[in-house]
Amino acid sequence: MIPFFKKNMVRFFSVPFKFYLFVFILFLLNFRTQAQEIIGSGAWFSSELKYKATKKLALNFNQQIREIINPLQVGTLQLEAGVDYDLLKHLSLSAYYRFDLKPDIYAADVMQYRVYFDAGVDHKFKKKFTIDFRLRFQKQFQITKFPNKYLRPKLTFKFKLNKKYSLYTDGELFYNISYLGNQFDNLRWETGIKWDWKHGITWKAFYLFGRSFNVAPNGYQHIGGITFGKDW
Repeated sequence: MIPFFKKNMVRFFSVPFKFYLFVFILFLLNFRTQAQEIIGSGAWFSSELKYKATKKLALNFNQQIREIINPLQVGTLQLEAGVDYDLLKHLSLSAYYRFDLKPDIYAADVMQYRVYFDAGVDHKFKKKFTIDFRLRFQKQFQITKFPNKYLRPKLTFKFKLNKKYSLYTDGELFYNISYLGNQFDNLRWETGIKWDWKHGITWKAFYLFGRSFNVAPNGYQHIGGITFGKDW
């Protein structure tokens, strides 16, 4: 067990030092925001399970716990299921249903659910560098509010270090098309490292910075997270 652990730690720390330095500097710069501007920061822990039903069709079952540290409170449990379909070689379509459960059992909006649909395209350069673009339409429902509808474009850059490790960074915008008015009101930037372990198992560690605007409350998010994945 110890030789196995030591071997994989050596692999992990062989990732270019400049990447870690870059992420650390961005992390420090983002924390220059005032404390009262920070909303919902914390840690996200996820699992993503995928079953390849056919060559083109995959079934997905995902779970996420979003713990909130600032302000300190119990987080949200999210459960979702969906399908991915590879329409063409570089074009995929997805449909998902998500259920959210909040910790406050006395709140009227303790339960929410969401449906969303994705269209994604990707392009690979020289085997190691990939660009993905995804456009999402989502509709969210809760008891005390009218449904919210969003368009969410997302651009992702991936760089494959070797057979096991890859780095990525992405940016996402939220465009509100509900009754509240057509406007952008949120953005997210995420960067992380993915480890393709073995037997279809993957691990991902990431840092996410979020910024809400044109809505109340306005503020920033600083999120650290770990995701476990398994493909069959």
